Amino acid sequence: MATAVVTENFKPQGKGHTKTQSRVQLEGLRDALGTQSLEQLRGMIRTLPGLVKDDDNLRQDVLNAVGQLQAEIETPWDTIQRIFLLNPWYGVSITIGVNMGLFRTLVHSASPLSAREIATKCEADLNFTQRLLRCLNSFNAVKQFDTYGELVFAPTNMTRTFTTPMGEACPPFITEFFHPAWLKFPAKLRGNGYKPPPSGTETVFNDIYNMPGKHVWEILATTPYIADGGVFMSQYNAAHKHWTDVYPVNQRLVEGADKDPNSIFMVDIGGWTGSVAISTCEKFPEAPGKFMVLDLPSAVASASSLPPRVHPCAHDFFKPYPAEVQGARFYFMRYISHDWNQDDLVAILTNIRIAMKPGYSRLLINDWVVPEKNPHPFMCSQDLTMMHLAGGEERSEARFRDAITRAGLQLSNIFRPRDKISESVVECQVAGNESADAGVKGAFNVDSSVADS
Repeated sequence: MATAVVTENFKPQGKGHTKTQSRVQLEGLRDALGTQSLEQLRGMIRTLPGLVKDDDNLRQDVLNAVGQLQAEIETPWDTIQRIFLLNPWYGVSITIGVNMGLFRTLVHSASPLSAREIATKCEADLNFTQRLLRCLNSFNAVKQFDTYGELVFAPTNMTRTFTTPMGEACPPFITEFFHPAWLKFPAKLRGNGYKPPPSGTETVFNDIYNMPGKHVWEILATTPYIADGGVFMSQYNAAHKHWTDVYPVNQRLVEGADKDPNSIFMVDIGGWTGSVAISTCEKFPEAPGKFMVLDLPSAVASASSLPPRVHPCAHDFFKPYPAEVQGARFYFMRYISHDWNQDDLVAILTNIRIAMKPGYSRLLINDWVVPEKNPHPFMCSQDLTMMHLAGGEERSEARFRDAITRAGLQLSNIFRPRDKISESVVECQVAGNESADAGVKGAFNVDSSVADS
C-alpha cells in the first residue's frame, strides 16, 4: 500500500543535500504514488483510519510504517525534541487536564468555550488555563477555533477519550505513581552495574517511597492511586483480546469438569477487581461450580458487586493455598507472571502446582510470549517497565519453559492469537499427569484463534 512505498522509497539525503536534490526526491515520491500531489497524499492519509479500523494487524503495520517514515525524515534535533521535550509533556498536560476537570467541562458543554469560561468552570487561573489549552491544542487533545476574533475550544476524539473511566484513571496512575520511578531508573542501573533488580522488593519504588522490603503492589496499596490502578487494569483487560477468544474453553475446561455446584471451576490468581472472572462466568454460564478471585486483602476489597457465582479469596500467593481453592478445574494468571523475576515466578507456580489436582487441574498463563525476532515495540517497552517496577519481565517461550519445569509443571500447549499484540495462553499441567491434557501427547505450540476457527 502507499505507506509502505513511502517508507521504502523516500529516503532523505545526507547532511549536505541541496533544495534541488530535495525537490528531486519529492518528485520521486510523487512518481511512486502515481504522480499524485502532496495534497492528494494527505487525502489518502485521511482515509487510513477508516480502512484499518477493523483490522488490528493492518492498523499496527500502518502505525509502524508511519513511525519508520518519521524516523527516516526527521533531523537529529527533531528526534531529540520529539523524544525528550515533546512526548513527556503530552502525558503530563493530559494528566493536569484530567485532574482539573478540563476535558469533562468541554465534553459536557453545548458549545465551544473560551479560555476564560473554562478557567471559571474549573476554578483555575486564567493565564495558566490559556497556556495549558495552547499545549493541548498543539497535539489535538482539544480543538481551537477563532470565532469573531475570540479563541474558543471544543472537544476532539482525544478529549472524549479522557472522560472515559480508563481515560480518567490512567493519567494520574501512570504519570503520578509510575513516572517518578521511570525517571530514577537510569541512575539506579548506573549504580548497580546495569543489572535487573535482584528482587521485586529492591526497586526504584522502594527508594522513592522509602518502603524497603515491599513489592510495588504493596506500595501502591498505601497510596491514593490504588482505586485508579484497579480501574486501569480492568479497562486494560477489556481493551485486549479476551483470553477465551484464543483458548477453547468448552473443549478443554467445561468438558470433564466436576458438575458439583460447590466445586471450584476457576481461580483467578491476582484477579484484583474480578473483571476477568466475571467476564468468563458470563461468557460460559454452562460451566459448573464457583469462580474464585484470589488476591491480597487490599485488592479484593475493591472487588465489589460480584455476581453470585464469583467469590473473593484474600490470599498471598507466595503462601500455600487454602483448602477452599484447592483442586480447581483451572488456575488462571493474567498479567501476573510478568510482575516477577524467574525465581519468584517458580515459587508462585510451585504453590499453584501443590494446589492442583493431578490429572484434572490445569494452569493457564495469559501473558505475552515474546518472539525472539522483531517483537512488537509495546512488548519491548513493557518488558523494561516490568523490570523497573517489579524486577519482572515479559518472557520468551524458553524463559516460560524454564520456570514451568522448575516448578514441577509441564507446558502442554501455547495458544497464540492471530494478531501481533494480544497475549497468548500458556497451558500447563502437573508434570507426569498427561490425562489432564485430553489426549494431547507432549508439548507443542498451537497457532490458533478460537474466534477464527
